[in-house]
Amino acid sequence: MVEYKKVTISGIDIEYRKWKVKDKLELDKIDSDTSLQQLDRQLKKREVFVYNCMKERKQLDIEQYNYLLSLIRDYSLHNKIEFSLECPKCKAQFLRQFSTPEIITFRESEYKDIKVKDKVFKMGNVTNEDYDRDILGSFSNAERFIVDFAYHVQSINDEVLEVKDIIEVLEDLDVDDYQTLFTEFDSQKFLCDFSKGIECPECNNVELFQFDNLTSFFPSSWGI
Repeated sequence: MVEYKKVTISGIDIEYRKWKVKDKLELDKIDSDTSLQQLDRQLKKREVFVYNCMKERKQLDIEQYNYLLSLIRDYSLHNKIEFSLECPKCKAQFLRQFSTPEIITFRESEYKDIKVKDKVFKMGNVTNEDYDRDILGSFSNAERFIVDFAYHVQSINDEVLEVKDIIEVLEDLDVDDYQTLFTEFDSQKFLCDFSKGIECPECNNVELFQFDNLTSFFPSSWGI
């Protein structure tokens, strides 16, 4: 019997399970398929890491995905991740161990309308499964923001539009209006924080360390 844990992320109720041996086997199939393009391989692996672990598949944006990934890791593997750290003040080197929830915190989303001149953008969670392909296929940070924003738009002036049409509207904005959108949306969306303040055992200096490049995140038997 599969045991699921429950979590609510940005109002999305999710039930998720542990990683299983069949997930590793699926990853091996993906890696051995030489016909796959790099983007397609990335997308298939994202399905295995998170979406296949959901009792019911629900689309997530990239930050929500990363947070659920950390929860699945913590549920699947009970061992903590060990980090070798160096105090920037006294140069002392020391080890610390943390579970993923201890180093990955989040800011919950608070979606509300964004008004720019004669346009009102109604914002909300991503529901379109094409999101992952378009986000991973973005060639720059600017394009990624536009794609991310467009998929979060529920309507413009109460009119529901296709993503490509929303992107056209965004690309035609003046720079100052675009900056307003950027700032407001960034303050609304769900956000993972991979930083943690840690006290040096030698000089007691508290420094903020970034943990966005985690080693030993996946099961050691997976060879990832």
